[in-house]
Amino acid sequence: MRNRTLLFLLFVFLLESCAAPMTPVSTQTLISTPPVTQTPIPTLTVSATPTPVSLPLHNFTKRCLNVERSTTKGFLAKGTIFLRNFDSDEILLLTSTGEEPRLLTGVPEGTPDGVSQNWAWMFYGNSVIASNGELVTIPHRNNQWGMLQSWLDSERIIFRGPTFKSNVLYIYNPFTQQEQIFTPNVTDRYQYDKELSGWPVWKFVPDPTLTRMAYVRALGRAEKKYRPKLVLINLENGETLWELERFSPGERHMPVWSPDGSQLAVISDDYQSGSEINRWEIYTVNRDGQSVQWLDVSGKSGWLGDVTWGDQVEWSPDGRYIAFYGESLYILDTVSRQAVDYCIPYTAQMGNFINVRKTIMWSPDSRQVIFQPSNYQAVVIDIEDNRAIQLVDDIALGPLGWINSP
Repeated sequence: MRNRTLLFLLFVFLLESCAAPMTPVSTQTLISTPPVTQTPIPTLTVSATPTPVSLPLHNFTKRCLNVERSTTKGFLAKGTIFLRNFDSDEILLLTSTGEEPRLLTGVPEGTPDGVSQNWAWMFYGNSVIASNGELVTIPHRNNQWGMLQSWLDSERIIFRGPTFKSNVLYIYNPFTQQEQIFTPNVTDRYQYDKELSGWPVWKFVPDPTLTRMAYVRALGRAEKKYRPKLVLINLENGETLWELERFSPGERHMPVWSPDGSQLAVISDDYQSGSEINRWEIYTVNRDGQSVQWLDVSGKSGWLGDVTWGDQVEWSPDGRYIAFYGESLYILDTVSRQAVDYCIPYTAQMGNFINVRKTIMWSPDSRQVIFQPSNYQAVVIDIEDNRAIQLVDDIALGPLGWINSP
């Protein structure tokens, strides 16, 4: 028995000595000081992942609202909604006064492409635009920037690298024109873009302090597993704080930090092809890696008919609500621990798998949410008054963002 124990300990020692060390994660560097240097930090370490806490919901109900087709005058929350005419590429502004959308003029050509974390600004082309349609910053563009990923906070914007293979993010403050290069030296990132070339793929999701980061870690090709892991790491010491298996790494499943940067919202889509069932799990994870599993819902998806996507997840501006969609639109109240299924189905016809429109948008006061189910008219839902109104009649007009009015 003693000999067996010694042999087992020797085998474990050999395995550990042969394992490849995990690569350190570096800090970011100002672009104004080329070449980019990287400050060494401790090697990544894997700690025991805390078990998710499953908080029982006090209530999970269906609230099937009739979508009204009356005027939105007097109904819309205060603010300005940016609309794009997908037939003409014109940009229009719709305000809470309920007047007809007006054409955005007097600004350089561009497209609204992201709302700041204080819901005050819209990034437009290469500049920032206010709710009155006026530019507030000087247009600027770095040729190394790829597509816009998101706002990091109320002042800084994240751009991806110029190619799908770029393991770099560009962080730009349009108000000060200061730029940073965020270069985490991560070598185990899952290369999803190599398998589906041409699909936009997110790579890293840092928090506003740039001390936490979520990314998709490869399990290893030899394991022949489809689902890689989503991990949350501490960039200050390299520790893995939290991980989630069965994570689909596509663009629409990008995790989202809450407006105050304290919580990460995660939607996990586990498609079971044998039964054509989509299963969606909703998690929140704090900065220490403590997680809560809020919901676990399923829906049937037919390959030859309509296809349901469990995709986007969006925090409300006050950080209380999380909106997401599976086979329907769901809104989760993290304070009262209630969830509502609004019975508005999201389906994409065959041949229309990639929806270029932003599907969920919150009003700046967190009272209303815009939901556009695939190629259908956008619907505005008031979660306090329990009303749903069609936003516009023209299906070609797609909402792109909702910001505060002065």
